[in-house]
Amino acid sequence: MKTKNISYDYSLKIRDNEIKFRKWKVKDRKKFINLLKQEDVNELKAAEALVYDCIEDKKIVFSPEEFRYVLSQIRIKSISSEIPFNFKCTKCSESFDVKINVNDVVKPLGQNFETIKIPEENIEIEISEIQSREHYSKAIAKCESTEEIFMVDFLYHIHKLNSDDTFSFDELNEYFDDLDVDVVEKIFDKYNNMRFKVDDLSEVECPHCKFKETYQFDDLPGFFPNEWFGIR
Repeated sequence: MKTKNISYDYSLKIRDNEIKFRKWKVKDRKKFINLLKQEDVNELKAAEALVYDCIEDKKIVFSPEEFRYVLSQIRIKSISSEIPFNFKCTKCSESFDVKINVNDVVKPLGQNFETIKIPEENIEIEISEIQSREHYSKAIAKCESTEEIFMVDFLYHIHKLNSDDTFSFDELNEYFDDLDVDVVEKIFDKYNNMRFKVDDLSEVECPHCKFKETYQFDDLPGFFPNEWFGIR
């Protein structure tokens, strides 16, 4: 039996980058489930089987928010754009079921990368795509807070600092540790405005009393079908 050629029939855009991807195959689901069964399970590492194995460009590196968005788009094409949810209204206390559209709770935000300039401090930072998935993933995995993740993500996106590109990660980290707090905040504000983010806030209306509430969908139970885990 001949093996079919891999075809990446779908695409999405992050900044100016077109990312071609394919739907999940049975082998992807098997790999994902088997990785979840390991004793020292790393859920993010397991999920990589459902993203990096399914995109055409194997050199690309995603930030956590980019990864989340790409995963959601592959899920939409592979399974469905809807996820069933059960809510309890905080006003009338009635429970109700609703189907949430993934695109409504994983909305992409961000702009193209630009050079960050703080003229009064003679600081110029050229931002670009991440170069090393292995080093970046390991550094992100060690982070214990959202602040740490932001910092690591920022540092790995720096291509040049004041025209210099010969620095190490530790040298970069030390450089920013020695800057005044107000200067760093200016830099971070500029970077935060351009970096890719996911807007996961969405409004839900109670069908009983018509009360509307805004929820943060930072966790999506049911993102992976129960059938994948032997639940029918």
